[in-house]
Amino acid sequence: PLDQWKPELWLGREIYGYRVTRVLGSGGTSYVLEGVRGNERYAIKVPKLSGAQKEATRASFTTFVDLSNESSKLQELSENNDAIVRIFGTFIDVNTIKSIERGETSYYLTSPPAIVMEIMEGGTLNDLIKKTEVIMSKYWPEAVKLIFLRMAYALDFIHNPKLQGTTGYVHLDVKPQNVFFKTPPGNLGEEILENLKYGRTVVKLGDLGSAKRIGERFFEYTPDYCPIDQVEAAITRKGAQPSMDVYAFGATLYKALTGVTYNPPEVIKLMDEAVNKMLSGSIGYQDAINRAKNIYTSYYGKNLGDVPEKFRPIILATTHPNPFQRPKMSEVIEMLKRV
Repeated sequence: PLDQWKPELWLGREIYGYRVTRVLGSGGTSYVLEGVRGNERYAIKVPKLSGAQKEATRASFTTFVDLSNESSKLQELSENNDAIVRIFGTFIDVNTIKSIERGETSYYLTSPPAIVMEIMEGGTLNDLIKKTEVIMSKYWPEAVKLIFLRMAYALDFIHNPKLQGTTGYVHLDVKPQNVFFKTPPGNLGEEILENLKYGRTVVKLGDLGSAKRIGERFFEYTPDYCPIDQVEAAITRKGAQPSMDVYAFGATLYKALTGVTYNPPEVIKLMDEAVNKMLSGSIGYQDAINRAKNIYTSYYGKNLGDVPEKFRPIILATTHPNPFQRPKMSEVIEMLKRV
């Protein structure tokens, strides 16, 4: 049955022409498998589907169906920018998903909904931030500058792709867990900096799965990194805006430099409370949003003590309480270059 599903069942099987050789990970909403085709290795992401539709699963499932509508565009974005994790294919058949949800698990085994992506074997920025010896290193701020320049280029491109027939997108889930290294970056600040400088490891922004067109409705948010206006827009069905990514970029930069979450715990709690009130049909969500905004406004700019001086203006600008005051990613790139 699906609620006791073991991803190991896919080992040795072939999915869409890829032989599954390893289970790379199992997150909140998906499994990541290693698939081999010819001599190349790939990452295959499969959403967790459960018969008893839990909220989280429903979110991952609807995200996947949305993604199937956008997959060719997102694939095109990933093909045109080397700072984005490549997407090679999206395999989604709504009828198959319906059969799986009715409990016909054989379909989940043989043809699960899946995205085939470039394999990133060096872990994530989040893994590095957990190592005190890395973030205390005198070489780390310089490494952070290089990592975040790559991310800024990726986001600037996503927001404004300048490709024929493609509008801009908003990533909606910028966080350290979505910043990937192609090969292991190293264990110490100096080593990481050298590897980045000489291209021995490459940084890419991943998980375009939550991306939406600018102005499109969405329901994605990660309270540790997103601005309050993102949660408010999700609840009131307003569209996605690039300024939401700009804020999350600043919050992620803060976390990388200090090891501490940027959004205050009370604000995170109120954002979740607002969403839960909305989901349960209560009208009290606006009150929670307003309280969160007040707390954030009084907190803004007061927590930069541990941030190296030259990065402070970037964090202040990107995390401005007013989304209209935040810079564009192209401006953030120029600010970072001056660090």
